[in-house]
Amino acid sequence: MSIFKIEKIYTKNNKLFSWTIEEDELLLKYSNLFRIKNTKRFNWKKIASFIPRKSHLQCYRRYNILNPQYKNGKWTSLEDKNLKKYVNNFGESWTFISKCIKNRSAKQIRNRYDDYLRPNLKKGNFNEEEDKNIKNLYKCYKNKWSKYLFYIPYRSKKDIKNRAKSIMNI
Repeated sequence: MSIFKIEKIYTKNNKLFSWTIEEDELLLKYSNLFRIKNTKRFNWKKIASFIPRKSHLQCYRRYNILNPQYKNGKWTSLEDKNLKKYVNNFGESWTFISKCIKNRSAKQIRNRYDDYLRPNLKKGNFNEEEDKNIKNLYKCYKNKWSKYLFYIPYRSKKDIKNRAKSIMNI
């Protein structure tokens, strides 16, 4: 009997999907086989057909976690400084900027900028009006946090989501 290292992954609708070491190895093996030549693209449907009980979307998401090309974890002050400089020079072209900042994906770069580095971002405690807006907006939009930004400016989606969860016990 082998010992499995299982990582729990939650999807958008909170269904639990676990990945074993063997499944991770299969994913890496088939992603190398079914990479589209001379590109960074993969045939995820073909890859998923070789991994039992996993969809192409699950394989894509898991690969982006396992991909050694991308660095996970804390951002350095130099990375932050460079990100600000690139946004000032090139605008919010995340894919282009990801080619300038090594080992970070376009999604990581966009999230870092939107959640921490955007110049007009308001940090600190939420006021009563913002809390009231969050409660009212939740009735209409539920967890579509980007729609809240039109009504609660200068806050990040992440901050709004975290605040909603704390004041409404979501």
